[in-house]
Amino acid sequence: MSDRTAVSPVSLQQENHSLVKAAGVIGIATFSSRILGFIRDMVLARLFGATPAADAFYVAFRIPSLLRELFAEGSMSGAFIPVFTEYQSRKSKQEAWELASAAFTTLLTIVTLVTLVGIVTAPWLVQLLAPGFHSSPEKLALTTLLARVMFPYLLFISLAAMAMGMLNSVRAFAVPAYAA
Repeated sequence: MSDRTAVSPVSLQQENHSLVKAAGVIGIATFSSRILGFIRDMVLARLFGATPAADAFYVAFRIPSLLRELFAEGSMSGAFIPVFTEYQSRKSKQEAWELASAAFTTLLTIVTLVTLVGIVTAPWLVQLLAPGFHSSPEKLALTTLLARVMFPYLLFISLAAMAMGMLNSVRAFAVPAYAA
């Protein structure tokens, strides 16, 4: 006799319907998010054009964005979310939320430190990532200021990525998809 439990056709159909519905919500939300991102880029292009201010903005934004890929996307999707999902299915809800709390605190602490270091070291980071800006002290100063202003983005987007992953793991797909 097999250890596998037979899945009824009704249960399988409900599971398929749920999967299709979730995929539809994610698809619509992602499409909407991309359209809004395109509109944002059009507004920025209209406001800045091809100016030194636009160059400063894009370089300054790229610095925390590179770190976002490491902290928000890499650590959350690669490490925490699978473990959190396993805790939810194999352990108690309390243990799963204790894990989430510990991970949140750890992520908050590490990314806060990285953000503070980034703000302090912004002048050197800008010089490293935009060596062509040395010839324009105004552009270099503006890029450094913008990098310092934008560094907290890393903290907030990292915490948001964790929350989004947790919502996805409890099958709440709409809010994370619209936020992406």
